[in-house]
Amino acid sequence: MNLSQKIVAAVDSSRSDAPYEIAAEHDGGSVTLAIRTADGVGIAFDSLVFRCDRLRDADPRTLAAWGDRIKSKVTYLLEPLAVIEVDTLGGEVELRSQTPTTRDGRRGYYELRLDRAGSLKLCRFAYDDTAKSRVQVPCNLTREVVERLIDDLVATSN
Repeated sequence: MNLSQKIVAAVDSSRSDAPYEIAAEHDGGSVTLAIRTADGVGIAFDSLVFRCDRLRDADPRTLAAWGDRIKSKVTYLLEPLAVIEVDTLGGEVELRSQTPTTRDGRRGYYELRLDRAGSLKLCRFAYDDTAKSRVQVPCNLTREVVERLIDDLVATSN
């Protein structure tokens, strides 16, 4: 089984009350999902963390290239992704939704942070214009999209 299949199997076999975490490792990589809810159709999660041993100690240029590959390959989320910042001193790359989705006076967007430890963290946020603050909200994806996303993160890390 590959990494995405292991995650889906872990979701299927989990008997935990939400929220809970599941994790799987395979071939020099791992994924951890902080799950809010999961059913036969979809998974709502607070964060997805992907770690890739091959990218441990990556320099900023390598991280930026990884971010570009993610932006090009992961085109099926609610909003397209864009590389927002490459922090050469801090060793991080940030991607966000290019055009946030506005609902109920809040702008929702994905945020991915890549770091020199070979780690990627995906979360979703909503910015409230009235309160002038952002809050983390669950990522709501179908099971198939979660599997594809994990497969694509693995593919882009090579």
